[in-house]
Amino acid sequence: MLALVGEAGELAELFQWRREDEAAPGLPGYSAKDRGAVEEELADVLLYLIRMSDVCGIDLGAAAAAKIAKNAAKYPAERCRGSAAKYHTYQEMRTEARQQKRGREEVAAEGEAGKEDKKEEEQ
Repeated sequence: MLALVGEAGELAELFQWRREDEAAPGLPGYSAKDRGAVEEELADVLLYLIRMSDVCGIDLGAAAAAKIAKNAAKYPAERCRGSAAKYHTYQEMRTEARQQKRGREEVAAEGEAGKEDKKEEEQ
């Protein structure tokens, strides 16, 4: 495990002091030598990760697919796109939305009951 952490650290080092525009998709600010270093460190991290999952008896592909499905349910794209908020924020938003919906439904139900009472009085 320490080897995996070490390799992840070496990968992070390659990005540490870069400006955001240099490390943009495609790494436009990287020389061929620097891109090669990123490629090698990514490969090292991947190989150690695969080895670790094998030693632990975990199907890495299945675990990744399960995690993607879990995150999709936890962070619905229509609500979360463009936001870095944590899970509890979305839970709070969902709870507030439900409460607002219940409140609207109660008001509507009260309105309907009031209309029925008024009709009965008129008769």
